Amino acid sequence: MSNIKYAIGIDISTQAISGMLLGIRETAGMPSEPIIPEAWTSSIPYPDEKARKSPAKWIELIIECTAQLRKIAAETELAEAIGVSTIFPGIFPILNDGSIDPNYVSLYDNTDDAGTCVPELDDALGLAEQDTLNRMWPGNMAIGLVHLVRSCGLQIDNVVMFLPPNSAFAYALLNAGGIDVRPSEIVSDFTETVISGLYHSGTIEPVSRGIENLLQKVLPELSADRLKRLLPNAVPSWRNTIPSSTIASVRTLLGLPNLKAISIGAGDSPLGALALFPDADTIVDVRGSTDSPMLMIKAPRPRITQRETVLHYPLPTAKSLADAPWCAVAPTLRSGKVWDWVRRLRFDDSDTNADRQLERLAIEALERRLTACPGSFEHSPLIFDTALGGERAPDWNSHATGKLIGLVETHGIGDIALAALEGVSVRLRRCLDLMERRYNAAPSKLLLAGDPTRNALWNWITQIYTGKKTFATMFSDASLLGAAMLGYAASYCDTECDDRISRRLRKLSKLVSNHELVRPIPVNPPNERLASMERNYAVQVKAMLAQLLFSPKPFPAKKKSPIRR
Repeated sequence: MSNIKYAIGIDISTQAISGMLLGIRETAGMPSEPIIPEAWTSSIPYPDEKARKSPAKWIELIIECTAQLRKIAAETELAEAIGVSTIFPGIFPILNDGSIDPNYVSLYDNTDDAGTCVPELDDALGLAEQDTLNRMWPGNMAIGLVHLVRSCGLQIDNVVMFLPPNSAFAYALLNAGGIDVRPSEIVSDFTETVISGLYHSGTIEPVSRGIENLLQKVLPELSADRLKRLLPNAVPSWRNTIPSSTIASVRTLLGLPNLKAISIGAGDSPLGALALFPDADTIVDVRGSTDSPMLMIKAPRPRITQRETVLHYPLPTAKSLADAPWCAVAPTLRSGKVWDWVRRLRFDDSDTNADRQLERLAIEALERRLTACPGSFEHSPLIFDTALGGERAPDWNSHATGKLIGLVETHGIGDIALAALEGVSVRLRRCLDLMERRYNAAPSKLLLAGDPTRNALWNWITQIYTGKKTFATMFSDASLLGAAMLGYAASYCDTECDDRISRRLRKLSKLVSNHELVRPIPVNPPNERLASMERNYAVQVKAMLAQLLFSPKPFPAKKKSPIRR
């Protein structure tokens, strides 16, 4: 006997609120087949910059999203649970009047460290990172808190709780449903708390000794004991946030008559990994405005450097922090945005064919370079150090700028686009090397996911530069799908133990990663001509990497050096 259960995934990103309906066929009480029609999705962009920092606005857009899903698929009304994927990380203060003011919200793309991430504080930052096993950087809760107080004028006496994004969503949802909730009753999950910079990565203790030492130096007016009382506890990502006595009002609010549970949710990157990871021999790189390569590990290892160089978080299947697997992540701050920058040198944002045209020009530039006489100017690559608007691993310099090296008047936009793709690939290779050395691992495969995987040239260049057998999935809603999977797990929150729910979620993860809509496709050269020149290109890239990766200074110094156009 089999039956089908339905769950909704909600993705709260920096650009839009998106929804997805997922069907799960069960056999003998366990998932046996995911049902993922491409049409079962909806998305509503934020009307303005402030909306992406407003949980109250999120709820309005989620109501619109579920209404769209009901129009698309009648099965939406059968949904029993909702899973949530959120911006990752961020800090949302609840003020004394119960509101969350968007003017006092810091998100992951904040680069204002309020003078905290400076060499003079490296020792204190390093001690905090011993506890968190995550880099202290401007986008996390710890540095974001300093930013809100020092740069935005937040008064700590006006705050009753500091929440990560998923907790802020749950709080806003309960308020919108007319449910009286005390901020102290709100929880978060392991993924958001571990990466926040405010919790010990092994015990989930808020404000442990290393963190307290740092905050005493940069925010002495906020005591550790007081901050501990202002932070939520952590639970598994599938934990239901809606009390059974109040579910009726939430059903009415969202128009979902069969709703039983809404998960506390998790960060978008861990949920993307949940949906995509095929096996431990694969590194998954979720590519968008950033490159976020993820290596699956059993548990974090202490660093050997003064400062932490990567990020760590558990997968949303974790029922406790001792429950493997974890992900090590070495993100870049800009990758897709580098491509966007180059495209805007020639094309308008309204040109829907611009990406394809720019890719064609880059292909032509590479063909010219590979057919030029060795030793000639045309045979020499243009170098693009792509640190536009800051850099993360392995450099972690929020003030870094990029530069073009060797640019002359005869270079065209295609040459610059090609150099951008190669520059991004150099950065990605350095990030992979960083993680693999730390964990003594060498996965043979690389899986690319996200909208930029539609660029066949970029995918192929990535394969050449990383030296890994590379695959790409055209499915671009991995976090959204992971959220729907989490919703399915949440539907069992009140009837099964955490161990069984975790096993249920792990089994569904394996099924989803092999679904025809998600299944990876091997990366190949974008055309026959480049296929015939692949060996020559690999030789040229090897020589470039020897210079750029292994020389003492891979690129010239970045001290306030603007990109030359």
